Amino acid sequence: MSKLPSLAALMAGLISAGVWAHSGGHPIRFVAENGKDVGECAKPSTPCKTIAYAANQSGKGDSIRVAAGHYPVSEQDIFFLLSDMVPVRGGYTTTDQFKQAQPGQHISTIAGVPHEYREALANRGFRLLQDEKGPAIKLSIATQKQLDIYSANTSKPEGPASCVSGMANNYPCHNVDLIYHIPLAEMSSRPNAANDIWGFQSLNDQREYILIGLQNGTAVFDVTNPQAPREVGTITGMSSVWRDVKVYQYSDNDQYKAYAYVTTEASQGMHVIDLSQLPNQISLVATLNDFASAHNVYLANTDYSTGVALPGVQPYLIISGSNNGNGSWRLYGLSNPVAPNLLGSAPAGAGYIHDASSLVIDDARTSQCVNNHNPCELLLDFNENTVDIYDVTEKNAPALLSSTPYPDNGYTHSGWWTADKQHIIVHDELDERNRGLNTTFRTLNIANLRAPSLVGTLTGPTAAIDHNGFNRGNRYFVSNYRRGLVILDSSAPANLSEVGYFDTFASPAENSPQFNGAWGTYPYLPSGTIAVSDIEFGLFLLKDNTGSANPSAGVLRFSGSSASALENAGNVTLTVSRRSGSTGAVSVNYQSIDVSATAGSDYQAASGTLNWAEGDTGDKTITLNITDDSTDENDEVFTVELRNIQGGALIGSPERVQVTIRDNETASTTPPPTTPPADSGGGGGSFGTALLALMLVLGWRRNLRR
Repeated sequence: MSKLPSLAALMAGLISAGVWAHSGGHPIRFVAENGKDVGECAKPSTPCKTIAYAANQSGKGDSIRVAAGHYPVSEQDIFFLLSDMVPVRGGYTTTDQFKQAQPGQHISTIAGVPHEYREALANRGFRLLQDEKGPAIKLSIATQKQLDIYSANTSKPEGPASCVSGMANNYPCHNVDLIYHIPLAEMSSRPNAANDIWGFQSLNDQREYILIGLQNGTAVFDVTNPQAPREVGTITGMSSVWRDVKVYQYSDNDQYKAYAYVTTEASQGMHVIDLSQLPNQISLVATLNDFASAHNVYLANTDYSTGVALPGVQPYLIISGSNNGNGSWRLYGLSNPVAPNLLGSAPAGAGYIHDASSLVIDDARTSQCVNNHNPCELLLDFNENTVDIYDVTEKNAPALLSSTPYPDNGYTHSGWWTADKQHIIVHDELDERNRGLNTTFRTLNIANLRAPSLVGTLTGPTAAIDHNGFNRGNRYFVSNYRRGLVILDSSAPANLSEVGYFDTFASPAENSPQFNGAWGTYPYLPSGTIAVSDIEFGLFLLKDNTGSANPSAGVLRFSGSSASALENAGNVTLTVSRRSGSTGAVSVNYQSIDVSATAGSDYQAASGTLNWAEGDTGDKTITLNITDDSTDENDEVFTVELRNIQGGALIGSPERVQVTIRDNETASTTPPPTTPPADSGGGGGSFGTALLALMLVLGWRRNLRR
């Protein structure tokens, strides 16, 4: 059977500026043959007359119910009818106040739609009437062209495609290549839409994974080879426009275990997904019912690439926008990762939080924290109207440090901190629509935690809405809805500049302030692969080329992404290079991070600054001291990262090295490479493959324990 485009993307080009990002109750709109196109159509007793008018009153999460009757449609109405961003369903009746759809009994007839959409309309509760008295509409050349692009971009996987002369296949771009694209139709659960995204590197075998939220569940993809990604499995869930996911990983004896935490606006609680059996399978192991719904989940005090806890602090979950406590934030500990426990919640009087981030500081600003906490754990609260900063070092006694508004606020949605930990970049989801602005990024300086200040604003070239952003090194990656992925240079946070983009939402081409296109992005895979979730078009794997522009100050990077040494070697040396330019003096900080190795007992923690003078292109080295002991133990791992580059140079890939300390008391056997299952279905590999993998792993552990 041929796959017809759902046209979810195209309808957005026709929705008026009245669309809402977050309506609170997610209203149902009602349409009846005898209705009137006035008001908001939000009551069964006052329905609208046309589907197009109802769609213009709707936003993300709303829905439209159509009563029995005859509805002639225009060319533009096709987009509304076939979109699932604002689902339109027929088969209702005004008699029972639109309570139950019975398409076989209450006939909602559509006339004027091309016959190839008959099946799609039937699935939505409509009957297509088409005869000589009601000929199909003739699509305009412009609409047909957009349909052709849309069909090409949704019909099958595609890639790779380099960005050449501003295009990669059908996608507008600059300094970003397409590695691979998986449309929704190619995913095992056949979702109608995608939402948020996250990822991690498994420390069991160094494979890389992407987790993408879908309208009907959560899918996990192995993207170790980004040109041949493989769906490992999907955990189904209640239907919802919203789904958010984060990953925690920790060492447990001979292996690492990992769990994903998934929240949704549906009344499903929080799913806990076991990722420890990757690359073969995943499973749902628990559902936390302490709350029924939540808008967002964030994992604090962990490394964003691996999900491993940062040294000296404990990981915890921040739940935003739940049905408890007016939607204010709630904190959950992970001492038992399968059953997170409530640690604390926002102080009395705190309101709804839409999104959260966090950072740990240990500099002079700790004097501004409660009781001079050092380190001080900060929670960043994006709560519709302001950016609030809390000291949550003591989880059961949080304290508000500041609440910061800014001009032209529409809806304070989200934000992230920069590499210097001195700035926050803020995303407002409604300022473009409500204030008539082009894409606007705001930078807050948080040198004074008690009184942050707006120090910079970057205005983009279009009116597309900025949704979610994440900083890595001196690059800031933004899901910019209808403009796709946008990459900013964040080396000078008060003076952001755009250095690249990839328009995942290529059809229709207008970058207007609507809620379609790139929902989220995940830029933390050690390989450098950038993942983007597009609401209508699915999963994109992209290559960031913004660091290859040969900046005059050069590019700083490690010479390799991994290193190892025997425990009795005494030390291991890493090399950092400066290439592609030598103008001016530059510097970069480095920091070691525990994974399974522990600073102080397995190696000596290291941090510092590497400096290059004007014209200096020599390599710099970092020497790390390793502790020898007489314990018979497994190999242990820590990482070293480059951070906070200064002087105009760029951080290249790799900017992180994984260091393995090999035990010299044990004839340690390198674990066998795990071969992923050959099949690409949603259920993982065959029993035989899984059994073979299990036997290999058990054999390896036996060697380690001898």
